[in-house]
Amino acid sequence: MVHLFFISLILSDLVHTSFDKLAIIVFGILGLYSWLIKRKLKLFAFEAFYLFFVFMMLVTAIKVNFSGNTFQYLFLFILQFGLLSYILDQQLKNKHYIANCFEQIIKWNLFVSLVGIFDFMLYKIGIVSPIRDYFYSFKVDSFYPSPNVYGVISAFCLVFTLRKVELTGYSYTRMITLIIFSISVLLSTSSMALGIPLLYLIIKRLNHFYMVLAVAGVIILISYWELYAGYPDIPVDLILNKRLEIWIHAFQMWLESPYFGIGTGNFQLFNDLQFSGRDIGSSYGLHSIYMWLIIETGIVGTFAFILFFITAVVRIYNYKKKRIIFSFFLLIFICQLTEFYLDHEEVFVLLFWLIVVGACVRTPYFFMAHSRPQKAKRNFISEAKIV
Repeated sequence: MVHLFFISLILSDLVHTSFDKLAIIVFGILGLYSWLIKRKLKLFAFEAFYLFFVFMMLVTAIKVNFSGNTFQYLFLFILQFGLLSYILDQQLKNKHYIANCFEQIIKWNLFVSLVGIFDFMLYKIGIVSPIRDYFYSFKVDSFYPSPNVYGVISAFCLVFTLRKVELTGYSYTRMITLIIFSISVLLSTSSMALGIPLLYLIIKRLNHFYMVLAVAGVIILISYWELYAGYPDIPVDLILNKRLEIWIHAFQMWLESPYFGIGTGNFQLFNDLQFSGRDIGSSYGLHSIYMWLIIETGIVGTFAFILFFITAVVRIYNYKKKRIIFSFFLLIFICQLTEFYLDHEEVFVLLFWLIVVGACVRTPYFFMAHSRPQKAKRNFISEAKIV
């Protein structure tokens, strides 16, 4: 599964953007088939509440008469339900499935990161590679559509590698891997990517080794921004200020339809934002999953998503080794405070559902302190079937 997601990523960058949806369509359909035929519509609780959220998306789409992008978004999130079901089914068959997927993501993203670093070196000597989309020497995106995605995915791979080090110790290969992912995070210039490894260390229980690492990371972070704050092309405060202006404008649009929102995917279509006298509304999304929920799905859709989140948290809370699980689970939601990737970044979509399912069904190795926990039980909702 992971292989097809990364192959689609590379093809979408080098051949045509239409390839980016290939993997999610394939595994979304396989997951829906498995849920309908093999599991006969049975659901885990967190699955049921996510499906309820998708149903609320349908309700909001009907309320806005399927205007704009609502149908496309509804189809995309139905496919994500299929992907969720596919991952869950595979994990129940093989308790190491998600752990193996994380291993594959690390290996694939190591390749993507190396390509990004090589692209950075080429640009420094005056050569523009076919994969470069951003013409700032210190912004690198590799095969991803933007530097922020490149940085966030690399940051999660950095955290996964740190977790491997915690469980099995250092090796030369892992040290090199940590260095490569750290360089990729720095080259992305994404503040969220820079913060993810530090947040991981803060969320979990700190010992002396991690305290030193956290302090060193903070020093590196401050030094990095001091070095690049003087670039006239991208003022350091520009990105956040632009988001604030976007969110204020979006809130005014939301007031016209607070209960059901303006329809999923419609903010970019219907807003009339301007910066410096230039119409840029269609170029900027909401840059936050939480703003997307309230603005585009309204109070109804947001309430449904909160139920899904709470159900997953309650399930995690019942586990003995919940601190590590919480650290991964919270990071995948925290990193979307100022970004929204679930609607267009397929590798992140895969990572999101691997972490959510892995947290909810007790995945060995990465989430647990030992490598062979008890097999996850099929605790379905009491014989409930969703028709």
